[in-house]
Amino acid sequence: MLKYEEVLHFDEQYKKLQESHLIRNSWIILSSTVCYIMIYLLLKFTITYVPDIYAWNHAKTWFTFRNLKFIKMDAIYFFIGLLMVYYGSIRLFNITIQNHSVKNENDDIPNSLLKDGYYASVRHPMYGTFVILYIGILFSLRSLDGIVLALLMIVGQYVNAIIEEKRILQPVFCEEYQRYSRQVKGVLLKKTQIIALTIVMIFCIVGFIG
Repeated sequence: MLKYEEVLHFDEQYKKLQESHLIRNSWIILSSTVCYIMIYLLLKFTITYVPDIYAWNHAKTWFTFRNLKFIKMDAIYFFIGLLMVYYGSIRLFNITIQNHSVKNENDDIPNSLLKDGYYASVRHPMYGTFVILYIGILFSLRSLDGIVLALLMIVGQYVNAIIEEKRILQPVFCEEYQRYSRQVKGVLLKKTQIIALTIVMIFCIVGFIG
């Protein structure tokens, strides 16, 4: 079980979360907004103590908050990051609910191989969702350090996916998983998600050049 599942007592709330979509999504949006703002400010303060390069660095200061300088572009970065966090958080909870449908009570090995829903388009949608969340939060900082860290985390999630396949999924599900991996080529993200994240990264690169 992942750490956030333990904190949220996911096993106890599983049936309730399955049934009440509106309440679940409203709660996710509210809690992710609070967490996003706290993490955003914490990281903003933290990166002021390390060497860094900022996108749109020559723009005039819009306002200051406890020695943090904000430009108008910060609002765009902030809200794009927030939308990505909303999307990723709702997606993460839905994938977790789907994962629990095949959960084994005795260990972390699923009772059966998931091939529908989120798993119909990519083999590791949860790791891909973590990528979306990382990029959303770190992109919002308007920071080169944040972009580099996001790229490292993407590599880390990809490595996690490959290790899980080799150590757990392939040995347990054998031929079934081999057929599934041939049918579903995507590892972490769908093509549309890759395109969207590429656009975000291009926007960020333009900011460093401009």
